Amino acid sequence: MTTRQIIWRLLRFCTGGFLAMCLLRVVVFGVVPQISGLLTREFFNVLTDQAQMGFDVYTLCALMVASAVVRVGFIFLDIPLHFNTVFAVGALLRKNLLTHILGLP
Repeated sequence: MTTRQIIWRLLRFCTGGFLAMCLLRVVVFGVVPQISGLLTREFFNVLTDQAQMGFDVYTLCALMVASAVVRVGFIFLDIPLHFNTVFAVGALLRKNLLTHILGLP
């Protein structure tokens, strides 16, 4: 069995966990920093009277805090999901290796 086949079987074993981890990590490391950057740009635009949106400084500060809280919430969702998925896959590998070793003469 090739390495590619083993990895494919492990991905099929815990597909939901891996997909959820990928989605959460795209949001945590890709989307939320973009939102924070856009809010920061708009904050400085409001300070220089070049604002494109109709938000004031306090609204933008509240949105930045909300974005940080959302990011922390997603990270706290990702931690148990990551460990449950990784430990389940590791346990499957150990079980299969031990079964193979014990099956040898």
